[in-house]
Amino acid sequence: MAPSIIHPLSNPLDNQGGLALMRGNLVPDGTYIKQSAVPECLMKLRGPAHVFNNMDDANNALLNHEIKAGEIVIIRYLGPKASYDSAYWFTSQLKGSDLYTKVAVITDGCLSGAASGASFQFAAPEAALNSPLAAVRNGDIIEYDIHARTMNVELTDEEIQQRISELTGEEYPHFTGYLGIYQKGCISISKGAVLR
Repeated sequence: MAPSIIHPLSNPLDNQGGLALMRGNLVPDGTYIKQSAVPECLMKLRGPAHVFNNMDDANNALLNHEIKAGEIVIIRYLGPKASYDSAYWFTSQLKGSDLYTKVAVITDGCLSGAASGASFQFAAPEAALNSPLAAVRNGDIIEYDIHARTMNVELTDEEIQQRISELTGEEYPHFTGYLGIYQKGCISISKGAVLR
């Protein structure tokens, strides 16, 4: 007899849900991952950041084999305030490469429901809100642990704030018209990305 489609609480398919919310000094408001689709070898990772401020640069780096095993790829300025873009093309290409079980991806943008691997989305607050994500530089050490629900960058609060103070506002495109009005007043996606 085939197993039930809907399992009772006394006999769940798994003892945790499919999604996990991570928090830490890199993502104070959290970031989501589909933990049910993460290879066991990537449930915990500590490695250097490889940072991109847009999708094109990240995609080109992947195609040109510039991303190395053990890195934690950050693709930022994809959140609602900056552009509301998806990093799905990148994670799809990654899935077809030998790096699939060797790198993680963190984005403040969205991913498709079909995304898999160590792919974290909706990192909040997004980089365009001058969050810790905007302070990360290539080579900074990031560590996450999905079981512990933690994600941190090895920087002090003072280092993060100093780097944020050096941002120019030119790290992402600025819109005009109605999009420009929204962009100026948009708050964190963790609070609905509504106008304040």
